[in-house]
Amino acid sequence: MFKSYKKFVIYSLLIPLPFMLFLGSLLYVYDPLQLYHEPWFRKKTYYNDVIISARGIIDHSNFDSLIIGSSMLQNTSSAEASSKLGGQFINLSIGGSTFNQRKIILDYALKKRDIKHLIISLDEFAIMNIKNHDTRNFDFLYDDNYYNDLKFYLNKKFISCALKFSSSKKCVGSDTELENLPKWIKSPIAQKQFGGIKNWIKNIEEGVRKDIVSIVDLYEGRYKHRVSYDNFDDLKQHIQLYLISYIEKYPNIKFSLILPTYSRIYHRMIQAENQYYNKWSKLIKHIALQIRPYENAKIYGFDDLDYADDIANYKDLNHYNIDMNSIQLNAIKNQTHIVNYQNIDKYLKTIEDKIEILDLKPLYDQIKQN
Repeated sequence: MFKSYKKFVIYSLLIPLPFMLFLGSLLYVYDPLQLYHEPWFRKKTYYNDVIISARGIIDHSNFDSLIIGSSMLQNTSSAEASSKLGGQFINLSIGGSTFNQRKIILDYALKKRDIKHLIISLDEFAIMNIKNHDTRNFDFLYDDNYYNDLKFYLNKKFISCALKFSSSKKCVGSDTELENLPKWIKSPIAQKQFGGIKNWIKNIEEGVRKDIVSIVDLYEGRYKHRVSYDNFDDLKQHIQLYLISYIEKYPNIKFSLILPTYSRIYHRMIQAENQYYNKWSKLIKHIALQIRPYENAKIYGFDDLDYADDIANYKDLNHYNIDMNSIQLNAIKNQTHIVNYQNIDKYLKTIEDKIEILDLKPLYDQIKQN
């Protein structure tokens, strides 16, 4: 009986082994995220989720400069950046990304490449919230253990894709050019939403619907902006960890920090919650003060332009058209629109003056008519 039990255990362990070896080999060869190699036996495409595809892109792309931010920088052309600023840029911006998510990708890029220039967005939601996103579902892709990366493929989706050696979008992505991978502007519905409130309404989405309701609530005096419950000292430590420490550690890297140009209406909404607006403006001042000793870092801001006054430049309350990304690159190239500790008060005063004279009634009437 003992011998039979021993054989049973041995056979139970050995019988699945050939299948496991076959599956592991197949997933290694298929490798849709390019974790181990560039594509074999298929056209080179990039998986659409940058937060997980960035690992393979960093390993197999030639670059020395990086654009890494939120949706505010996703439409920035890496080719245009390379042409205007020099170097070889790639764009690994991730919509809605927090600093702790970007840190994982940035640290890996800094370890693998000799980076010369970083363009980073200072998003209001990212600097005003110390709550980090859970990264356990992808952070192991960026550690030093290449063997544990295979577990990302051990699910029904990727096993099914590998067994069929599928070239479908859901399996291996659809973009053949890295230039276009992060851009949300390529979405047909996003392109139709620019041009004014009437186009928001014609091409309605849930996020846009909420923005329209917020405009009505703001005009009618019911709007309440989210409140930042984080202690200001905690926010400063957050900035130190995810931004200032990098500027200090890498003096040979140029840091171009972009203040996203949200619509003027959105700034009115932020100002509706005085505690939140005051904390945000105080934090921008703090960042300007902290980078003052470092010649390798500059902040660029565009909220003092008339651009933010025209809602036709936006597909919702926050997301500007692609021309703003070009304006940002031109500013870095020509060293204009720099926000520093000497002019930050004037910059914020201009924003506040523009908020004060903003007339919401035409937009409100347009919404009610539609």
